[in-house]
Amino acid sequence: MPIPFKSDKRLIVLSATLLAAYAVRVTIPSVWLYPLVPDLINFSGFVVLIIAAVYLFTQPHKHVNPLSVLLIALLFITTIFSVELDTAIVRAVLWGLIFIVAGPFFMGPQAIAFRELLWDQSKYMILGISILSFLWISLRLPQYGRGASGVTMHCMLLGAIAGLASVVSFSRILALTVRSQLAWGVFIVTSLTCLLGASRSAALAAIAGCVAMAIMRIQSKLLRTISSMGLLFLIVISWYAFNIGDSDIEKIQASEYSRNIYISGLAQKGNINSREQVWSNRIEEFTQNPLVGVGIGVDTFFTTRNAFGAKTIEPGSSYLAVLSMTGIVGAVGLASLLFGFIAQIVKNADLVEKEDLVQMGGIGVFWAVHGVAEGWIYAGGSLLCLLFWIWMGRLANLTQAPAEDESEAI
Repeated sequence: MPIPFKSDKRLIVLSATLLAAYAVRVTIPSVWLYPLVPDLINFSGFVVLIIAAVYLFTQPHKHVNPLSVLLIALLFITTIFSVELDTAIVRAVLWGLIFIVAGPFFMGPQAIAFRELLWDQSKYMILGISILSFLWISLRLPQYGRGASGVTMHCMLLGAIAGLASVVSFSRILALTVRSQLAWGVFIVTSLTCLLGASRSAALAAIAGCVAMAIMRIQSKLLRTISSMGLLFLIVISWYAFNIGDSDIEKIQASEYSRNIYISGLAQKGNINSREQVWSNRIEEFTQNPLVGVGIGVDTFFTTRNAFGAKTIEPGSSYLAVLSMTGIVGAVGLASLLFGFIAQIVKNADLVEKEDLVQMGGIGVFWAVHGVAEGWIYAGGSLLCLLFWIWMGRLANLTQAPAEDESEAI
């Protein structure tokens, strides 16, 4: 039977505050607020995570997920053997807070309720950012970020956010029994915004996610299997044909956009693979430290800085980042957690709403494809990292088959 949950006002405020703290760092308000309150921009998300973690720790009737404990234990081992211990500890702690708060660490009524709130609110957030960015770019308002960034600080981030939003909005269309102009309008706007972001990996991931959801709704098991194999084949061919990779190397300014505003950014990139060097770096790090990697958040080749002066790295791929940063030990722990949840959900699929499974599956396919060219799994300061672990936390909820909240899901 589904496990009911009830969220109190404290959880509602806490989840909304956490999402706002992460969103403000990567949107236009940070441009105006950073000179006035830099610490607020840099550390607000960290502070909210600590508060949320303490709150969840103090709640009764909870237990920890065994696979989550295993992952943390394995990553602790990889961290203490890091080639840059100071960096690895700081980055591992930040990721650990996200994992405990938004991820599948705690299993209990309050933890489930909190993850449900994060899941629902994050969908509204990415839809809002995508629609506002579409209007911002279409009206030719000043771009404060890199490229056609809309209300965000970078076009690559906007592409990923809008790609996720298009998958969410398309899942809503598939769930409707009658035609809805509003639902189709939101889907079209978010899809165009994804194209405006000029992220090839995000565009391909969004297409794959939407097609995957359509396949999941096919009644015939044989036809679903054949269609799934066809989708996988097309994804592989697309990566090979377009040599996809996104990077800051390409400087695409909004002023350069021609009449074909929605595809010119992608057209300018052509079939250039700007990921080859960072992929090579991650492979080299893995081959030198195959068992435990170099440490979470460690880049032994080069380090860049963001607009606020903070050090950043360019993983280039979530898959390669997991191997290079945590080695085989960390990769086994993460794979055990992910596939353990998927196996439980498949086993108890009859207890979960079909539309819920389809939406979660589509977003999962988006992450799987997008992760080839973007590294966000252990990037604790990244909004995409937070969104990914919110999705993982929701997987944990579905293994408990929680009931839907009283509010209507998107």
